[in-house]
Amino acid sequence: MKKFVHTSADVYYKEMLVYNMHSLKHLHQDVLIHGPLDRFSAFDFENGMQYLKRLVRTNHAHLSQVVNRVSECSFLPLSGHKTSRNLLPLISEKPGDNCFLTKASEVCVVTKVLTDNNLECQVFKNSNDVYAYPCKSSKLSVRMVERLSTSRKVVNLSEIFKKCILLPCQDKFFSVPIVHT
Repeated sequence: MKKFVHTSADVYYKEMLVYNMHSLKHLHQDVLIHGPLDRFSAFDFENGMQYLKRLVRTNHAHLSQVVNRVSECSFLPLSGHKTSRNLLPLISEKPGDNCFLTKASEVCVVTKVLTDNNLECQVFKNSNDVYAYPCKSSKLSVRMVERLSTSRKVVNLSEIFKKCILLPCQDKFFSVPIVHT
């Protein structure tokens, strides 16, 4: 892998030596830490790149443009149900769309979408601040969570405060709100 990275500029062109190419040199270490590639690869998200590219209109401030376009389209109904927060962003049982923060500050993972605006969920038993300076991370709805309960709880859509995404960190997770929510 090192030889490929070092010789790629000669074989192809210098502009190919970007961060992704450099990361190839460290791929074996990631496999040792995280296991097989399909357990930590971002390949599933590559298909979404075309969608994001179509949201960009000009050659400057790409991220701002994407955020603006996504926020314009972000309020999608969940089975057509309206909540007090306008229309709730899509929440499902699918990983990536299955985590949210309740108004009672519980981080929940959807196990089943029920009828009558209810979701069957598991709640993380431990939820702590990730940092305390310059302010507690919980003020920004960012938490370190662990120990998902085995019992199920029914949560009504009106109890949802923010949709979140879970980012793995050893045997814990960072619960980070999705900006447009």
